[in-house]
Amino acid sequence: MKLDKLKGKFITFEGVEGAGKSTQSRVLVDYLNNNGIEAVWTREPGGVEGAEEIRKLIISGSVNKWDSITELLLMYASRREHTEKKIISSRT
Repeated sequence: MKLDKLKGKFITFEGVEGAGKSTQSRVLVDYLNNNGIEAVWTREPGGVEGAEEIRKLIISGSVNKWDSITELLLMYASRREHTEKKIISSRT
């Protein structure tokens, strides 16, 4: 399928920390934008102001700082902010 026919696709990069997800996803966004296909780069956790604040809580400090349920709820809170303010709002 030709890239110019694609519309409204959501592409994710998965992998462990340090695998190059951010680097490769930025390369893809640059490629798409340079070829006339509007693309937006974002990340999780984070992506918008409130979610970035939650990200800082999650990734800073000791590894076992949070109970597993607390960390899960923080991740969901970040995802909710990101989804509402970046993904859904960009569709309208």
